[in-house]
Amino acid sequence: SGISLDPPSCLPTGTQFNQALLERLIPERVLGNILALMSHEREEMQGPGDFLRFEQLLEYLEKFDPQLQTLDAYAASETPNSNHLFLAYMLTQGHPVITTNFDNLIEHALLNIGIARKLIYPVIHPQDWVTEPKQNQIPVYKLHGSITDIRTKQDSKLSIKRTLAQIARNKGGMFQFPPWKRNVLQVILQDYDVIVVGYSGLNDLDLMPTLWGIPSPKRILWINHDPTISSDQAQIELLQNRESSVSL
Repeated sequence: SGISLDPPSCLPTGTQFNQALLERLIPERVLGNILALMSHEREEMQGPGDFLRFEQLLEYLEKFDPQLQTLDAYAASETPNSNHLFLAYMLTQGHPVITTNFDNLIEHALLNIGIARKLIYPVIHPQDWVTEPKQNQIPVYKLHGSITDIRTKQDSKLSIKRTLAQIARNKGGMFQFPPWKRNVLQVILQDYDVIVVGYSGLNDLDLMPTLWGIPSPKRILWINHDPTISSDQAQIELLQNRESSVSL
């Protein structure tokens, strides 16, 4: 969700959404303890997944908000920022764009640079993942679903519910994407380097295991945003294997 944080889009990250929601639901006397459970940096963590992820909170929220109307906040903005416009331009140059975001700001960026609505192909529903785009259509791969389908302007939260149902079935543990989604990623990863932008990797229940599980000769370039470090102090690290990295 990081790419949608910058103005003029100003949509909350998953962590910000969690905190704002819990502040409205949890009594103040225990709020601090609950918010601490959201931190992936707290000292008493038992493992890398021992914190409250955005998708896990949504899984609980769905019991009280079955239509997930709370997520309509992510449809509030139709104004893309420079991140979305850059990705839209990359799409017009033939580079695939894959996102975990629920919002439609990449699609709106395509509209803003003159791409006709009928040529935008959000890959949301299972049938979208198994159907080849038509000639000249531009696919936007939405791994966790979408609030609305820009093609029809209709609610498409069922796609998000499928993601939450899979999390529930796996009891919050890690799992790989279903074959109809994984097969598309496997084809893309054979031909393209992956550049990760605006993604913390914290909701790593499905994406990270899937990436590790797909063999590919291409590289993964991960941009880790740190507002405390200036561009001239940025570091490049080479991940040699799953356990270690070395600074260059």
